[in-house]
Amino acid sequence: MSGVGKTTILSMLQDENTICIDLDETDYIEVDIETKERLISIDKLLSYINSISDKNLILAVCEANQGQIYSLMSAVIVLTASLEVMKERINKRQNNNYGKDKEEWEQIVRNKKEIESLLIRRADYVIQTDGEIHEVFNKVKMIIDEV
Repeated sequence: MSGVGKTTILSMLQDENTICIDLDETDYIEVDIETKERLISIDKLLSYINSISDKNLILAVCEANQGQIYSLMSAVIVLTASLEVMKERINKRQNNNYGKDKEEWEQIVRNKKEIESLLIRRADYVIQTDGEIHEVFNKVKMIIDEV
C-alpha cells in the first residue's frame, strides 16, 4: 500500500545495515502483457536471494502474486495507515509522485478497501503506522529480532 510508511521504515533499517529491497523500486517487478497486472518476477528474486550470503533480507512488496514468496519469509508484516495519513504522506513525499494525481489516489483508496483485508489475513503481524515513525520502526525491529 502506498503511503503506509514502508519506504521510510526500509530506509531506517538500511541505516542499520539490514539488507532491504523495495520491490517497487527494482527490476523485480514485471507487467503482465495481457492483464497489465504488476507481478513479482519470482525467478529473478530467487536468483538474487540465492546469490547473497546474508539471508536476513527484508522485502517490501504489494503485488498480486506476492503470496508465492511467503514460504520464503520468516514473517510477513503488513503496515497499515488511515486514508487520511496515507494521503498526507503521499502529498508530502518528494521522492515519488505516485498517488498525487486524482486517478492514482482513487486507485489507492480502492486498493485499501479491496486488498488490505486480504493482506492482513495472510500476515503474521499487522502494524498500524499512523503514529510516530520511530515507534513503528521499533515495532518492526522487534519483530525482526524475534524471528
